[in-house]
Amino acid sequence: MRKQFLIKREKKMDKGRRGVQMGIFIHHIYEYKKGLRKLILCAMNKSLKENVEAKLKREGIDFIIYPIRENIMNVFFGDELCVRMVKTINKECLRDYTAEEDFILGTMLGYDMVKQCERYIRFKEKKSDAIKLESEKVYIIKLKRKRKT
Repeated sequence: MRKQFLIKREKKMDKGRRGVQMGIFIHHIYEYKKGLRKLILCAMNKSLKENVEAKLKREGIDFIIYPIRENIMNVFFGDELCVRMVKTINKECLRDYTAEEDFILGTMLGYDMVKQCERYIRFKEKKSDAIKLESEKVYIIKLKRKRKT
């Protein structure tokens, strides 16, 4: 009995979350149409895919959808050229973006320019540190091999 109650409650909560997601999605469409944004990214439940696609097609808005997890999708939509840019990068997972691609996307999404610069620099420095560590490991391995011979 308790298990059935928990299942019903979870379904109700999930339905509520989907309603909230659709509300935010509709608000983003409003902002796009008012010219506040040229590109929008929404992470949404995959169960909303048909509704999202239908709404964007009805509104005549370009979009691309990438699955990111079992039940989550990323929906990019907005100006045709901006969506084409995302398609050109052609990476489903945002974690796979290079520092440059991440910077471009963040800027296109309207994120704070200074914070994007800070993020880019952090990303590059972290990568540079990783390369230094890797080269130090290679150097140490080469030293160890020389000693053995």
